[in-house]
Amino acid sequence: GEFDFALIHQRADHSIHRDFREIAMVRGGVYGHRKFAEGHELPLPVEVLNQLPFILPKATSKQEREVMRNYDKNGIHPRHIIGHTQYFDVIAAMLDRGFGVASFSDAILPPEMRENVILLKPMENWRLLYYRRHGVDDPRVDVAEQFLFESVRDNPDYLAIRS
Repeated sequence: GEFDFALIHQRADHSIHRDFREIAMVRGGVYGHRKFAEGHELPLPVEVLNQLPFILPKATSKQEREVMRNYDKNGIHPRHIIGHTQYFDVIAAMLDRGFGVASFSDAILPPEMRENVILLKPMENWRLLYYRRHGVDDPRVDVAEQFLFESVRDNPDYLAIRS
């Protein structure tokens, strides 16, 4: 309620709050540098994944618990955790440099990293959700809303499965 607008990514297996609406679906799973796939067919078997170095969200956070539950649901049990961070750009940079693998989404990866960072194991996809504060009736707000939609929906760098 503090914001006029919000765009957030939420795993597709979560229900959508009544104040949000889906505007796109994006691919999700375990991503890592292509070197981790060398000598293996994709998707990587969980036995191979389990041996890779994992990067997790901030330790003891809700996000870390969700990632670990999702891994467990998919038979993934990380044996080697190399770090924790709450920053997606830091995770993306670590993936690009080949430091480890992480639960991630195509849409969050900067375009210049997509050649090196690949989907190693598909898992739950992610929804791009949109929120607009109720009761804000102003033509300038409508223009801002249109800009938000167009900047995502019409952006070729935003890899939506569907919009």
